[in-house]
Amino acid sequence: MKKIIFILMVLILCSFVNAADFEVTHENVENLLLPGENAIFNVNIKNEQDVNDVVSFVISDLDWDWEKQTFNMNSKATTSFVLNLAPPETIDAGRYTLGLKVYSKTNPENYIFDNLVVDIFAYNDLITVENLESSLPNGLDPRKTNRINLILKNKHNIELNDVDVMLTSELFKKEFNLDFDNAELKEESFDINIDEDTAEGEYDVDVLIKLDEDVLVDETFKIRVAYYGNVQEDIQEIKGFLIKNINVKKTNLGNSLVGEEYSLRLNSFEKTFTYSNIDPSDIQKKGDGYYYTWKFNLEPGEEFIINIKTNYRDPLIVLIVLILIIYVLYNAFTRRVVLRKKVLTLKSAEGISEMKVLLILNNKGRKTIKNIRLIDQLHNIAKLPDNFGSLKPTSVKKTGNRVMVIWDIDSIVGKEERVISYRVKAGVSVIGKLRIPRALCRYKKGKRSVIAKSNSILIFS
Repeated sequence: MKKIIFILMVLILCSFVNAADFEVTHENVENLLLPGENAIFNVNIKNEQDVNDVVSFVISDLDWDWEKQTFNMNSKATTSFVLNLAPPETIDAGRYTLGLKVYSKTNPENYIFDNLVVDIFAYNDLITVENLESSLPNGLDPRKTNRINLILKNKHNIELNDVDVMLTSELFKKEFNLDFDNAELKEESFDINIDEDTAEGEYDVDVLIKLDEDVLVDETFKIRVAYYGNVQEDIQEIKGFLIKNINVKKTNLGNSLVGEEYSLRLNSFEKTFTYSNIDPSDIQKKGDGYYYTWKFNLEPGEEFIINIKTNYRDPLIVLIVLILIIYVLYNAFTRRVVLRKKVLTLKSAEGISEMKVLLILNNKGRKTIKNIRLIDQLHNIAKLPDNFGSLKPTSVKKTGNRVMVIWDIDSIVGKEERVISYRVKAGVSVIGKLRIPRALCRYKKGKRSVIAKSNSILIFS
């Protein structure tokens, strides 16, 4: 009851707080938790006051544990810290919104609230298992190798590593060790052979999934062993470059009419690029898959052949050709001017201190281009650029720590290449790496304004 009253008071006070004294932001580092894990946030506090202050914080839910800290903050200063929140030992799974109250210790009436959201997942709510029988709609055939598709779904955006999966039945046993990415759907296929004398009927398959010693799934599924007649089945899977062919041939070697079927599971992407010589009798969507079923009758001595082809190659070739055509047309009709940028650096023991910038303007077309404006930008330089080449800039503008150099060029004839250069000193010696911004030029193509950008450059001291 005391906790509920405290939370209500926090929510009421939030509507009256004067947030002008502080600014609080946070970044989620670890807020999707398994039982026993701690939540972690990067918190930033800015003192917006005109005076220095001593600042601290508190969490609305006092059952959570955290390290108490106090910060001496100058006016307009910002401090950052890692907030590690330990939930109560007996906390239930669910979403928790925790109020982070940042306040002045010298004047407790100055405070601000920020909400921290934490999701705690129960172990038995992490993984789902698709019914095993859906991967074998015809049941297990004791005469042949049966492929079972185990489909598992990680329900949440949380990584699960070193997960043990165990399938146990009187028909077979199988174990896996799997890793799951965030919200990953994983399909594990395996082959089993059962005794030819296995009786027709349903059998239990126990599925046990554990993360260390914690049980994620403990369920029992049914799997059917089917009756079989004297039908010979030949399935060939032929794979090529981005092409897969499945050839199914069933032959009735008996002396009576037999009803048969063949099923194939495809995902949404495979379905788009798959076709067969005979249309399936039925298509059903189950979960994330599509189940194609061919049903047919076989007279004695009769055979039934299905050719199924999944072809990614032809659409990919068409797409590549279209991209190449678009690229050629784009370059032929739009990219008449190419701008490249080079930087030569002068290095000293303290790092990069001076640079020579080359702007190479090339008219790729045959026609003269007029009224070109070339613009380059610089950041954090000691003084305005000097020692220009043969072409002096029209203007050099400085705004804050950014300098813009502008050249107005009357014209460039077809196939002409023009090089513009200047020198500049860095505001501070650069140690490590430095990214040089792109230059750009603007010109008219008919009534349309066209902009060409140079490459950006990453230099190292």
